[in-house]
Amino acid sequence: MEIIVKNSFQKGSAKKIRPILSLIKNENAHKAMESLKHMNKNGSDEIYKMIKNGLSRAEDADFDADKMFIKKAQCDKAKELKRHRFESKGRVSRIKKHQHHLLLVMDDKMDNKSKSINKSDKLIKKNHESKKDK
Repeated sequence: MEIIVKNSFQKGSAKKIRPILSLIKNENAHKAMESLKHMNKNGSDEIYKMIKNGLSRAEDADFDADKMFIKKAQCDKAKELKRHRFESKGRVSRIKKHQHHLLLVMDDKMDNKSKSINKSDKLIKKNHESKKDK
């Protein structure tokens, strides 16, 4: 059974959050929390709290929290807040304050589909097999 944890309109750029999420995808939840605890990045504490929330929701739903893993971790760009700053000679500069949405899907059993296999690895295997046939 899946546990979905969402966090919308969070401060910070999605571009800075995505590398953190790529490290914890398809990882055991407790291992991911341990690695996030020692990470020195802006969004790591926010993701840590989301995983902790997901684990507590799993325990409430009578799942084994030790077997939970992160099936999907996604970060989308949200609407930018546009602000103005006044400069010299009557000019105005625009300031864009970035926001993002986070989505974590946690599951209690690892499927073959959810194992981390890059698309590039699949393409390499496909090209290698086609060369063997020739």
